[in-house]
Amino acid sequence: MVSRISFVITNIFMEHFEKEALRKILKKLEDWFRYVDDTFVIWRYGRAELRTFFIFLNNQHPNIHYTTDIEKNGILLPRCFYL
Repeated sequence: MVSRISFVITNIFMEHFEKEALRKILKKLEDWFRYVDDTFVIWRYGRAELRTFFIFLNNQHPNIHYTTDIEKNGILLPRCFYL
């Protein structure tokens, strides 16, 4: 059984992780929202730069692994582990 405090600790860790990771990038994000383990990002720099950003995020901590769903023409494309 998971302790209630683990959700609080996880949220504090993720806030710190995001703050540090986003502080290091040169291109600033349009939007970044997280709810539990889902993150919504608006990226305006193209797919090649998004792949670079995605690889960067996944290299920041050995236990944090982002996956992606990409929108095209108003429809989410199948889940990708890399772009």
